[in-house]
This record gives sequence, C-alpha cells and structure tokens, in this order.
Amino acid sequence: MASKQPGPKKKLKSKQSSKALQKVPTAPVLEIEELSPRPPLLTEDLVDVIVYTTTMRKLCTIKAYRGWRLCDLKDGIWAECGIEQIAQKLVVSGHKEMSEKTLLADFFPPSVQGAAVILHRRSTEQAEWLQRCREYGLQLEFAPQTIKADYEVVMAAVMKNPKAIQFAAPELRSNKEIMLVAIKQDIDTADFLDPGVWQNRDFVIQAVRVDWQLLRMACEEFLRDPEIVLAAIEGNWDAVSAAAPEAWEYMPVPRAAAVTGGWTVHNVAPHYLQARLRADKEFALHCVRLDWRNLEKIDEKLLADFDIALAAVRQDWRALRWIHKDLQAHEEIVTVAVEHNFLCITKSLDELPIEQPLVLRIVQQNWEAFAHLNEELRSDKEIANAAISQNWRALEFAGEARKNDPEIVGLACRQDPRAVMKAPLMLGHKGVMSIVVAADGMLLEKAFEEVKEDPSIVKIAVRQNWQALQFASEPVRGMKDVVFPALKNDPSLTVMDWTAPSLRRDPAAMLEFLQHDKAIFPWVDDELMVHERFIYNVSHDSKLGRKIVIQMCKRNWKCFEYVPDFLKADPEVILTAAQQDWHAIEIAEDFYDCWMHPKIVLAAVSQDYTNIRNVNSTMWDNLEIVVAAVSQNWRILEEAPDFLMRRLWSEEEVVRAAVEQEPSVIKKAAKPLWGERSLVLKACQGDWTIMEKCPKELERIYWKDKDFVVAALSQSIDALKKVPESYWEDKEVMRVAVKTDYKVIYKCSNWAQKTLWEDREIVLHAVQQNGLVLTEADEDFIYDVEVLQAAVKQNWTLPLNGNLL
Repeated sequence: MASKQPGPKKKLKSKQSSKALQKVPTAPVLEIEELSPRPPLLTEDLVDVIVYTTTMRKLCTIKAYRGWRLCDLKDGIWAECGIEQIAQKLVVSGHKEMSEKTLLADFFPPSVQGAAVILHRRSTEQAEWLQRCREYGLQLEFAPQTIKADYEVVMAAVMKNPKAIQFAAPELRSNKEIMLVAIKQDIDTADFLDPGVWQNRDFVIQAVRVDWQLLRMACEEFLRDPEIVLAAIEGNWDAVSAAAPEAWEYMPVPRAAAVTGGWTVHNVAPHYLQARLRADKEFALHCVRLDWRNLEKIDEKLLADFDIALAAVRQDWRALRWIHKDLQAHEEIVTVAVEHNFLCITKSLDELPIEQPLVLRIVQQNWEAFAHLNEELRSDKEIANAAISQNWRALEFAGEARKNDPEIVGLACRQDPRAVMKAPLMLGHKGVMSIVVAADGMLLEKAFEEVKEDPSIVKIAVRQNWQALQFASEPVRGMKDVVFPALKNDPSLTVMDWTAPSLRRDPAAMLEFLQHDKAIFPWVDDELMVHERFIYNVSHDSKLGRKIVIQMCKRNWKCFEYVPDFLKADPEVILTAAQQDWHAIEIAEDFYDCWMHPKIVLAAVSQDYTNIRNVNSTMWDNLEIVVAAVSQNWRILEEAPDFLMRRLWSEEEVVRAAVEQEPSVIKKAAKPLWGERSLVLKACQGDWTIMEKCPKELERIYWKDKDFVVAALSQSIDALKKVPESYWEDKEVMRVAVKTDYKVIYKCSNWAQKTLWEDREIVLHAVQQNGLVLTEADEDFIYDVEVLQAAVKQNWTLPLNGNLL
C-alpha cells in the first residue's frame, strides 16, 4: 500500500495534544482566505519543518510539502499545537519573516533535507486587532495606544485603507515604509503624515516617484536637489516647472523633462538657460523625437548632426528640407525617409542631390520606391531590373524603353505571365511570349498574329494548357505535331472542334488520331470516307478495323467498294452499307448471298420495292419485308407466290399498307379483317362507299359509329341517307354535313333547325355556300364580322335585304 501523506489540517486525538489545547488561551475565530487547491504530495517533495519558540525550544515538527504556502504551514502548526494562524509570526534564518504568498520551496529547496522556523507568538490583543484591521482598516481609530504603535497592526490597517494612517501613533506616521504604502494608494494621505518626514531626503525621493505633485510638500532645499527633481520627472515632466533654477542648471534635469515634455520644457526654462538648451544635442534630440518641426527651433549647428537628422526624418520625410545639405544625400537618412513615405523620393530628386547609386540601393531595399521615381530613373535598366526582380508589378511603372526591353519584360514574366500585359509591344516578341505561354498557355489569345503563327510557341502553349490551341492561326491548327499534344490532354475531344479542315482531310493524321481515340471519328472529313488508302489502313488496323469501317459505311456507303474482301463478306458491314444504299449489295454479291439475309433484303426492299422480285419465295413469308414493299406499291402483292397469296391478304399489316394507297383493295381482304374497326375506318376515310361491301351485320354497327358517319359525310352528303336519325341532332356530325351541303339543315326537324342556326360554325359554313341564308340564322350573327363578311363575299346583294337593313 502507498504510504499515507501528511496533511496540514489533520487534528491529533492524543491526550498530550488535548492538554496543550486547554492551556493555550483562546483567540477570536478567524476567516482564512480560500486559496487554490494544493497539488498532491510527492514523497521526494516532503520536508520536515522544525518549529522553535523564540527561546529556541522545539515546539513541533511538521511534515510539509515544498509546494505549500505560509498559510498551509500555519494550518499544520495549528493542528499540532493549537495556535491560531493569526497569532503566528514565522521567521526563518536571519530573522527574515516569511511572506504569506511565499512557497516553502523558496526557503527550503529540494537540496535541503530539513528546515527550521522560529514562531513568534502574537498576544491575544495584538492578534485580535490585527484581524480587525485586516478586515476594516479604519478600526485602528478605536484601538488602544499600544496597538496604534504596533507596526504590524498599523501596516495591515493602512494596506486595507490608507486613511487609517491618521490614527497611527506619531512615530509610525513618520515610518518610511508605512508612509509609502499609504501614499501609493491615496496621495491625499500625505496630509496625515508627520511634517518632519518631508525633511527626509530618501523618503521624498521615493514619494515623488509615486506622485510628482508631492514635490510641493518638499522643502526649498529639496527643490534645488537635482536627484529629487529627476525622481519627480520620472512621473511627469511638468515637475520641472516646480524646480528651483539651481536644479535646471544640472543638464540631465531639462533633458529628462524633454523626453516627454519636448520643446515646452525650453519655454518654461529660466531665460538665461534657453540658449544653452537650444545648443545641447541631447536636449534637442529629445525634442525632435517628439516633433520633427522642432528642427527650426534648435541651434543651427545641430542641423548637421546625424542622430538629430535621422530622428527627424523617421517622423516625416519633409524634415529633409531642414537638415544640413551634407546629410540630405546621406544613404541611411534618405532610405529612412523613403520608408516613411515613398512619395518623398520624387520631391527629394527634384530638390536634393541624390544620385543614381543611392536610388539603386533604395530600390533594392524596397521596390515600391520605384513607382515614385522620375521618368529618367524609371528608364534606367539597372534600377528597373532591381525593382522588377523583387516584384513583377514594378513593370507597370517602368519607362517605355524598359517596357520594350525583352530582357526586363522577360524577368517580370518569369514571376507572373500577366506581366506581359504591362508591356503591350512585347505581345509580338517571340522570346518573351515563349516565357509567357510556358506559364499560362491561355495568354496566347493576347499575342500578335505572327506569334500565333509560330508552331514552336503554340506547342509550348498547348503543353501548358490544351485549350490554348483555339487561339493559334488556322495553318498551325492544321499541323499534326501541334494538335496531337493538345489532344492527348483533352479528354473531352474539344480540341477537334478547333482543328483546321486541312488536318481533318489528312489521312495519316486522322489515322493516328483514331488510333489514339476512336471517338474522334465524327471529326474525320467526308473525303476520307472514299479515300482508298485511308480505308485500307483503317480496315487492317487491329485497334480500329471492323467497328470503324461500319461507322464509315453509315456516313458514306461508297467506302464499301474499297474495304478488303473479308469485310465484303461480313453481313453486318454489308447491312450497314445497304441501309444507306441497296446498291452495296451488288458489290457484295460475289462474296456473300445477300438475298438470303432477311435484314439485308429488308434494307433493299425498303428503298426499292422491286427488289423483292430478286428474292426467293421464302422471303415472301417475312411480313416485315412484304409490308415494306407493299407500303411503296400495293400491286406488288400480285407477284407474290400463289401459295402465299391468301395468307398475305389475311394479314392486317399487309392489308393496311395496301389500303393506305388504295381503299378499295380492302375488298380483297379476308372476311375476318372486316371486323378490324381501325382498318375498315381507314378504308372508309378514303371511300365511304366501301361500306356497301361490308358484311351486313358489321355495316349496321359501323353506321352507328360516329367516326364512320363523320368520314362518310365529309365525302358526300348522300351518305346522310345511311346515317341514323339520332345523329341529325348531333352538332359535330351536322357541322361536317353542312360543310358539304348546307341544305341538309332543312331536312332536320324544326326544333333541330333552330338549334343548328344558333351554332356559329354551322352558320359560317352555310353562308359560305349561300350568303342569303344569314337571314335564317340567329340575329346575333348579323353583328359577327367574320360571318357577315363571308355572307357578303358569297352574295353582295345581302345588305340590300330589308330585314338586314
């Protein structure tokens, strides 16, 4: 098990400890300030602290942790001996009292195995008043005289409330430490101090450092003391105004005041000292550091001082005008001025003797100064090179001579290709543009035409960005060596849209492109579809071969003539060519029996129905082929084999294809097909009289079908005789009938006639045949412009009719 670590607040239950507690006078219960939790005890950090009385009698031994504070040790002593913390005053070697916030490790480092402290036990009265004054400093007012003369109690009261010093005993009101603690918290407590303390030089020095205004409390002799005045100036330079003239004569005094007071110190100085201050370098330097404009007030000889000139220029470059001319061209001073304001160099060059080497060094340190040089210096190659080497944007400010210098522009473009836009003439320089497009190929768009016509530059551009090809000239876009690198980097094949037509007609180039990616085929020019050598190479290429040949046949069937014999015997290749033109079969006949292949026959017959004559009787059994032929000419059915004739006329698709050309051929159809409503309707729409050939039971059904009625009436009004009476009141049917002959309206009942003459479409069809029937229509149609115009157009005498008038 781990050893048990000691704790400072552990209470002993031994009889000896109990007796000790009974003998010790009780003290007031004290509130102990809460501190942060202690870290866990470590064996190697333990130390045995022996506590002795003032008579050097051993009181107890405390096993303590070096990380303890003083309060922790006092807790341990309280637990061991029963002495309250407030009554304890612990002293280490040399009679040095331990501070409340001090760690034991500060007194007893790890190298020390043991430690000893001396316990000074406070009286009950002292402990009580110490606690009260720590809580409320002004309690000192009610303390006994002996307590008011107690250093510890008074110090505790003053630390809590500085005004408590007024209640301290006279000898403590003149105590240096207590007085300083009071005035540091409240300067007004100086009024409570013993007047004699202001004769103490050491105290006055420390007091004026706390607040310079306490200098007013000092005696006349101390106002002449430079050390005391300097101490006051540390707090505020204005303290010098209270000093005696003798203190002013000690130069460190006005110099110290000038650090923060500046030239105002000169103005408040004794008159006889002002000339001396103006000529004093250190005083002048402090003033200039605060305000460079003080240059015009200091002695003229100091304008030649380097330190003063540098301090002024660091604030404002305009100080260059005030300093001595020998310093106006000094490298360090001018450099500092430029760092402060780049604009100053323009002024400096006009007014000050600054030469090219100095300007060069300034630009080498900061390129931005280059922008503020005059045209002559911005055209200097060495200066321009120094600026652009740091930042390509400096090219924008370079002189025209440098913007037209390929070496300078190239230097900028190596940093950023956009730099070429700052020198437009270089867009036509091939050397510069090679650098530009190597970094950003798309900038080829901005180049001059002669650059776009250079294959070597375009190659560099497309290697950087394949999209740059679109900006090349057409002849260059027709070069295989230029286009192919771009094509390799373009998965979308957009490059082919930019290629020149001449390249698409180049058989060697297109073959290489197809070998790279078959998807390029749509861009191959149509001329190559009949290029014998190109077709031969594609056909014999293991990666291309049959698939590409099939695509070529789709674009131009004539390429089939040049394909190798083994492909002329390929049914799929033949079919693809024949679908474009059936004459391809004639080329393939020696290599393959095309007329025995249903799909090939269908392709041929679909283009020319007479090709069905070339097939044997088995192909007539293929309905798709027969329908393709019949759709062109139904009479080809008459050439069908006799044994298939009846079957073909019983096939709805075949009959429908024939009926669409000649409705009457439905008469040849097998009787069951008369029951196919859509087929019979198709025939009826071509010739309504075909209904008479329909079986009687079906004829009655079809005449009850509105679609049949409409189809018949649209051809002849005679069909109305077959129409059931129920349709005489159907407006849709009657509209068709009236369109054929308006007189049909009069065959309807009176009620039906009234209804029909109210229908606008029926009236419009009627007046188009006879304008005068408008008088029979509903009165509202007289005001219908379209109806009235149709009626007048048919019979112009209509408006003369009295009823209309």
